[in-house]
Amino acid sequence: MKLLAILLSLALILAISEARSTRKTAGNSRAVRALESDDDDDVEVDWYKLLNNLISVAAHNLLVSGEFLALYPFLSLARVPEKNSCNRELNFDPSKPEKFKNPLKSIYQTGVIKIGVATIVSLPYFSNASHPEGFFYDLGNSLANEIGFILKRTMKAQFVGFLATSFFENATQALASGAAHTIIGMSYLVPRTLKTDYSCWYEGPSPFAVYRDETRPLPAGFTLPTSLAGWNSNLIKIATLGGSIFETAARKFFPSAQFVTFPSMNAAFDSVGVTTDISFSITGETEGYNEAHGMRLKIQNGTLIEYGGGNAFATHRKP
Repeated sequence: MKLLAILLSLALILAISEARSTRKTAGNSRAVRALESDDDDDVEVDWYKLLNNLISVAAHNLLVSGEFLALYPFLSLARVPEKNSCNRELNFDPSKPEKFKNPLKSIYQTGVIKIGVATIVSLPYFSNASHPEGFFYDLGNSLANEIGFILKRTMKAQFVGFLATSFFENATQALASGAAHTIIGMSYLVPRTLKTDYSCWYEGPSPFAVYRDETRPLPAGFTLPTSLAGWNSNLIKIATLGGSIFETAARKFFPSAQFVTFPSMNAAFDSVGVTTDISFSITGETEGYNEAHGMRLKIQNGTLIEYGGGNAFATHRKP
């Protein structure tokens, strides 16, 4: 058994060494050629797009090295959607930092990448707004180290907290203002792509639950269930964000229910008990809403379940 353990350990070390040798560096894109030229005034370069590509390549390097798995063994990394593939070429030349423009210039010159994260005390990622702990903190530091490897510069992460209430609005404001270069752990939702770009996904289990306003009556003829399956009824109207992981999860577990889609999760939550009966949402997102609304929505008994959600690093999208 000891010999087998030694052989397995050696195989793992070799696999990680081989994976690290596949780290991405620079490609030969139009942006690279522009940076290699002494006169690039006639070439328009979207530096926010280049920053997103840098973060995606760094995430790819962490993925192939196995560092994601080492940080958080419960993540499932096998299913990365093709349209958000990590397997990208770096589309600028990191050996020419004198050519960098904002925001890459700021990151390179200061040696700091500012990572925004939603602050909800009840979530396990941070003990409080000023002292980050847990998976997001570890992942953010690893990302900064990998960006340092690519840029051949010592790099560190600076974590910037923003209120999780009105999450997307606060996140996009942090990105647009330059308070954060990237947001960690942002769910990839179709409506959000109008204002933000995303790195490749990493998938992880998120806790979902049925929430309702217990001061409002349920539909006539519907008995309060004691399990998740009991809410799968055509009498129930579910509030959700259209085109999101919330809607995907709800349609998976409640195919018989009626669905009412909204342009934001706050609007969906506002409708519960008014024009809809429940929401089926990630507990952290609902807690953020609840903290600003007197804990109006309550988790229903027997409905808490983990469902895989796609998270990514988000960056500002140039208008």
